[in-house]
Amino acid sequence: MEIIIIEDDDHIDDCEIQESLIIKKFGDGVSWKRGKLLGEGGFGAVFIATMNHHHAAASPTVMAVKSAEISNSDSLRLEKKVLSRLVGCPNIIQCLGEEVTRGVDGSEVYNILLEYGSGGSLAERIYNSRGKGLPEYEVQWYTRSILKGLMKIHGAGFVHRDLKADNILLVPRNRESCLPKFNAKICDFGLAKPANQDRKKKRKLSDRTWWGTLMYLAPEAVREARQEPPGDMWSLGCVVLEMLTGIAPWYLDEKALPPAEEEGDYLLKKLRGGRAVPKIPERLSKDAKNFLKCCLYRTPKNRATAKTLLFGHPFVNGLRDEDGFCPGGGVVANLVEDMKGSKELPWLTLRGNLPLPGLMHYAAKTITTISFLFNHLMKSCIYFVTVKSI
Repeated sequence: MEIIIIEDDDHIDDCEIQESLIIKKFGDGVSWKRGKLLGEGGFGAVFIATMNHHHAAASPTVMAVKSAEISNSDSLRLEKKVLSRLVGCPNIIQCLGEEVTRGVDGSEVYNILLEYGSGGSLAERIYNSRGKGLPEYEVQWYTRSILKGLMKIHGAGFVHRDLKADNILLVPRNRESCLPKFNAKICDFGLAKPANQDRKKKRKLSDRTWWGTLMYLAPEAVREARQEPPGDMWSLGCVVLEMLTGIAPWYLDEKALPPAEEEGDYLLKKLRGGRAVPKIPERLSKDAKNFLKCCLYRTPKNRATAKTLLFGHPFVNGLRDEDGFCPGGGVVANLVEDMKGSKELPWLTLRGNLPLPGLMHYAAKTITTISFLFNHLMKSCIYFVTVKSI
C-alpha cells in the first residue's frame, strides 16, 4: 500500500482535496473534461468544462456543466425541458446539450451543458461595488437585458420563480464600444413552472408553499402560494434596486440588520402583513424611481409587465445595442392593443391610437428626448400625433 504524506508547505488544503473528490465522483463526458468546481446547491454541483481538442470546433471550448446523480436529477431535467423552449434568446443562458456520465465509484450522473458566464454573476458585480451600487447607465443596460429575457420566458408560458442577482450571469460582449463590457443573461431554471398553473389547482391551506429566495419573493408568493409572471416582475424590481444601491432590497431602511438566524422571520413578517415595500431612496433618478414603483406594487395586477416596461418606460427606452435593437422603435403598432385601456401603469397614457408610456411628460425636459420621440414615431410609421401635457 502506497502512503502519501502531505506536508504543510504543499499548500493543499481540505477544500482542494474535497473538490478533487467531487470532480472524480461525477466523471468526464465523451467530448469534454470536467474542471474547477464553481458552486454547489440542492440540485447538485456546477463545474467549468473544457472541450477535447478534436471536438472544440463544433462547440464552445469552455462551458459550464451542471451535474446531479441520476436519483436526484429531477430539477436538472426540468431545467433542460424549460431551456429547450427558450432556444436562441440572447438574454438567457443557453443549454448546449445533456449527457450521462459515470463516476469513479460507478454511479451514474446526469449533466446539462450550459453557456459559460465568464464575467461571473450579477451578485458578484454588485458585491464588488462595496455598497455603492452600479452606475445608472450600467443598471439600465442590464435591466433592459433582463426584461428581454423575461419577455421570452413569460411569452413561452413559464414563470422563473427564483429571479435574483445570483441567477443572472454576465457574458462578455462581442464588440468593443463605450457600452458595458458584459450582457446580462438569466440562468437557473430549476424552479421554473408553467404560468397560470396555480390558478388551476385549488389547494388546501396546509398544502400551500412557496419556492425561491425570500429576499426577492413577492408578497403573494408567501401569503397565497401564488407565483405567476407578476411575481417575477417584483423580483426584477428587487434586483434593480439592489444594483442601484448595492444593498439588499429590504435592508435599505434598517439602521440595524437582524441576526442571520432571524432573517427569515424578518422577511416573512414584511411580506405577509401590512403595506410594506422595499424603500426606494430619494437620491435615485426620477426614471429609476418610477421604474421601481412599477415593479414593486404589492397587488400583482398593478405591476407592469416585462413587455410594457421594455418598450415603454424611459428608464430603458432608447438604449441601443450592438444588434441595433432599440426598445420602442418599429414596434408601437404591435403594442397598441395590449396597452389600450390598461389601468395597471400609473405612467401609461393613451392619445388616440398611440401609446405614450411615461415618455411624454419627459419630452419637455430635454431636446434629446423630443428628438428620440420624433425618430421613434418616424420609424413606427406614425405621422399624426397630438401631444397633451401630462
